[in-house]
Amino acid sequence: MPNSAERVPTGRLWLLALAAAGIAAVVNLLIWLLAGMINIPLNVQMGGPEAPVVPLSAGPVIVMSVVPAIAGAALLWLLGRVTARPFRWFTIIAVVVLLLSLAGPLLLPVALANKLVLSLMHVVAAGVIVGILRK
Repeated sequence: MPNSAERVPTGRLWLLALAAAGIAAVVNLLIWLLAGMINIPLNVQMGGPEAPVVPLSAGPVIVMSVVPAIAGAALLWLLGRVTARPFRWFTIIAVVVLLLSLAGPLLLPVALANKLVLSLMHVVAAGVIVGILRK
């Protein structure tokens, strides 16, 4: 855990981001596969509330695990340049973003199991990304 003289490891930050992206994607793909194996259909709305509900495929699972890892690394890099406590601010912002992101699955017009699995995937991605980037 970072100490009071927090320094963002810029030299390895992007390697950590790639590791976080890969691990988050793999774990979320495993959750996606497991949900299919136990007959929990995962459906989403791609394109907003007026879009039709469609089955979730592997591609968006990967993309929505990788993009936050890269964005998180960029945020942490920026915070490391403009604040004395980058890890603290990064964690606070990450928790707020996670809570806001849960509105997506929880507001979908789908079964409760679908909402819970999608929410779990959000929590897993956030936990992996924050945990790895804070190293």
